[in-house]
Order: sequence, then structure tokens, then C-alpha cells
Amino acid sequence: ISGLVGLVFGIAFVWRELKVDHPFIDFHFFIKHPGLATVYMQFIVINIFYYSLFFGLPTYFQTTLHFDARYSGMLMLFISGWSALVSPSTGRWADRAGFCRPLLAGASCMTVGAILLTLFFTDASLTAIGITLSITGISFGIMNVALQAAVLKLSPSSMIGVSSGLFQTSRYFGSILSSVVLGLVFGNEISSGSLHQLGYVLIGLSIIVSLISFMLWTKEWKRKESNP
Repeated sequence: ISGLVGLVFGIAFVWRELKVDHPFIDFHFFIKHPGLATVYMQFIVINIFYYSLFFGLPTYFQTTLHFDARYSGMLMLFISGWSALVSPSTGRWADRAGFCRPLLAGASCMTVGAILLTLFFTDASLTAIGITLSITGISFGIMNVALQAAVLKLSPSSMIGVSSGLFQTSRYFGSILSSVVLGLVFGNEISSGSLHQLGYVLIGLSIIVSLISFMLWTKEWKRKESNP
């Protein structure tokens, strides 16, 4: 019921913003710049994925695996640490080759990480857990930087500030929606079964990101072919 109520209010909010002269969020901007709208949509999905892990895994580690807070935090460093490590090289890669190839690479790592988490994570050794979290951290570092490069390239020069602000808004929106996902999955109990359910959701999200990345790469390839 709460989901339906939220959907109704969301639709009403969008309808109002399209009608007023000075909207809080200018949806006409997204209509005029569909490429940027696609990037924001992808960033929202990515942040649902990763904040579901950031918020959900420490709870799973402490509740189901009975790790203490320090040990759980050290395991989460595999995500944040690898994300930070790959960011500088991804920035140079995006400057040299454009943002589409890094997006495809990040989406591939994201999908592999989601599959490993779903199929092997609950019975995995600590080494396997570390590898799985490292793959997801690498994918987040790549995707985060590549999408920032996409915003800078696709945004009109006069709207860079607005575009960057909407990019960060997409991050917050994704983190909020991740709490909804975790509430639905972990609401009754936190167990290996519920982690499997979360894994299936993450696989679905990674497929969406992969499809959007492939679509952006296809558009960029066609543009280069038509303007050699």
C-alpha cells in the first residue's frame, strides 16, 4: 500500500512540476536533453544497487554471520577501497576513449558481482567474499567516474552547474530508494534467504544498467560513424 501511495504522489509531483512556471525540478530540461536524462536514470539505478550493499551487508554480517562491527567495516573496505583506487585511472580512460567504454566495463563488473553475490556469497569463504566485494567496488568506481564524464560531455555549457546538481540529486534519490528495497527484502528477517532475494534484485538492476550502457555506446558509435 505504501508503495502505491508513493507512486501516486510521485506522479502528482511530476505533473505539478510540468505545469508550474518555476518548478523545483525542471522536467522540461530532461525532455530537451534525453541523453542526460538517461545518464541520471542510470545513476539512480547504480546507487540503488550500491547503497543496498552499503546499508544491507553490514547488517547481514553482524546479524547472520555474527561478525563484530569492526570486522564488518573492514570487509566493506573492499568496496570503498577498490572504488577509490580505480577512480583516477578511469578518469584518464574516459578522457582518452570517452565515457561509453568505461560504462560497459563497469556494467559488466556490476553484473558479475551481483551474480557472485547471489549464487555463492552465503556459503563463501572470506577470500571469496573479499573478491566479490572487490569486483563490485571496482564497478562502482568505474561507473561513478564515467557517468560524471558523461554529464560533462552531454550537458550544455551554460547548464553545467544545473546538470551537476541534478547528478548529485540522482545519487540521493538512489540512496533513498535503496532503503525501500532493503525494507522489502530485510523487513521480516535478515537471513541467507533474504540476501538471496536481494541478490536477485541486484542482478535485475545490473541488467538495466548494462542495457542503458549498451544503448549509450551504440548511440556514440553511430555518431562517430556518421561524423568520421
